[in-house]
Amino acid sequence: MTKARILVVEDEFITGADIQAKLQDMGYDVPIVADTGEYAVQAAGEQMPDLVLMDIHLKGAMTGIEAAEIIHTKYSLPVIFLTGQSDEATVEKAKVSAPFGYLIKPVDDRALRITINMALYKHQMDESMKKQEQTIVALLNATTDALFIIDRDGNILALNETLAKRAGKRITDLVKTSFFELIPAGAISTKLAEEIRAGMGGKANRFEEEANGRWFDNNIYPISDSTGTVMMIAIFSNDITARKRVEMEVLEANKSLQKERENLLVMSSAIDTMDDIVVITDAMGNIEYVNSAFTKKIGYTSHEMLRKHIGELQNPGDPYAIDKNAFFARKTDAWAGNITLKNKYGLKIKASLRSTPVMKDNRLICRTFVLREQL
Repeated sequence: MTKARILVVEDEFITGADIQAKLQDMGYDVPIVADTGEYAVQAAGEQMPDLVLMDIHLKGAMTGIEAAEIIHTKYSLPVIFLTGQSDEATVEKAKVSAPFGYLIKPVDDRALRITINMALYKHQMDESMKKQEQTIVALLNATTDALFIIDRDGNILALNETLAKRAGKRITDLVKTSFFELIPAGAISTKLAEEIRAGMGGKANRFEEEANGRWFDNNIYPISDSTGTVMMIAIFSNDITARKRVEMEVLEANKSLQKERENLLVMSSAIDTMDDIVVITDAMGNIEYVNSAFTKKIGYTSHEMLRKHIGELQNPGDPYAIDKNAFFARKTDAWAGNITLKNKYGLKIKASLRSTPVMKDNRLICRTFVLREQL
């Protein structure tokens, strides 16, 4: 197991050396002790430690609080403050940099170990949550359907760009506002609003409607807790005007539209209900997740596909670039196009492809794929 790297920032040489020795005895990697705030910021960028142990009161122009704030903003590293003072004013000033803990000097060995372990664990959980949230946001915007989620009081928790454009507003302007604000903006109809209210009682519903000269397929999905109380409602509104026009021109057109996403929440279980094929790969295209639709249509289980390259699903001779070279050449691009897949039984499946990179600190974390079968 790789040792956690800790940057110690302490302007008293003896104190800093003592803390460094203690941490090394505990099994941590402590390469240097920075003695100024400026040096701490520089070292944090160069070494990218797992944690910074920062003295609040440093000699020089930059205080420990100021250095910690810069490190947190630029590098998103967890910081634990060391201080010889525990007064409330000092603690209030330190809150600005979102520290992961405080230790009063002289430092107790047991408190030092526990505080560091808790800070490292909390930071790991925070980073995991950020990755999950970024993945869900990418999936929200990987479709042209209008999607939004409200709480039990009717306030918007999340929405995608499609719905924001319908309303003629920015996403940030709509989050935390009542979903009723979408009616005068023309983003949803009065009928849809009424059905959403009914969904607060636990009633799931899906219906088609014509509004302002366009047709929409609306899906309302209440999300309940373990007691059956509705906590959130997911709403999907797909513009099906083009399909309806085809149905009018061709009388025997397909009357049942492809089932749209039924439960898109900020959790991986929501993705598993989608009718479209969803695949999440690492930065180089190795599969990390597939949903139920993938198993149904392609035939392979998630266990069979784990760590296999997504390019293996492509039918030989299909021109769309999804091989390993494509992942090298177009790392941060959004991809869209048509592709022919080959399922487990050798059957060819034509599908449209939309793929979005998930980035963090200008680094590609993973890539999401939404594949819709073309019947």
